Amino acid sequence: MTARLSTGRFFGETLRRRRSDRYTLSEVRYRGGIRIPEHSHERPIVNFVLAGRYTEYWGGERMECRTAETLFHPAGLVHSERFSKAGARCLAIEFDPGGLGLDDVQAFPSQTAVLPPGRWGWISARLLRELRASDDLSALVIEGLIGASDKLTLTDLVDIIMLVSYTGKERSEAEFRTLFERAGLTPVRTIRTASELHVLEARVT
Repeated sequence: MTARLSTGRFFGETLRRRRSDRYTLSEVRYRGGIRIPEHSHERPIVNFVLAGRYTEYWGGERMECRTAETLFHPAGLVHSERFSKAGARCLAIEFDPGGLGLDDVQAFPSQTAVLPPGRWGWISARLLRELRASDDLSALVIEGLIGASDKLTLTDLVDIIMLVSYTGKERSEAEFRTLFERAGLTPVRTIRTASELHVLEARVT
């Protein structure tokens, strides 16, 4: 019987993990020379190869997966892997398309495929840095990187306020600027409003 792995479960060793209602982000290490039996995942996965290489097999097809490549696995696709003698280390992003609101979901292929290296390579590198940092700003930065959507709900706004006001404390303009820079944004100006609120404007770096 083919194993169906629940969210956050892998055949390798999970080094780090962060969960939210929209995604599960895991750094996973695989021993060299192992063969992983056929299995599937309950959620779609974007998998970035941090180091090493392996071969993936599905439906009579095969693909060589190397360092710095980003792959997509649709939910439920039965596949197996054979790792090189050096093994591999990967960053896996499991997500809920409905909850995440990614426009890219509609463009994802129906089977395992290599994603364009530019955008996904940059995102994966930033995600790994935030996963390893795991401070109170990391969750907000990660949400911004993999939860990009053109629709901002009231819930999103409340989440943002709670995240940047961790334990109820206020943040200075300098602290917000640090947050922007970590998210790949360049602060432009601070706009005063008629209320007690200020608007911080930034542009993509």
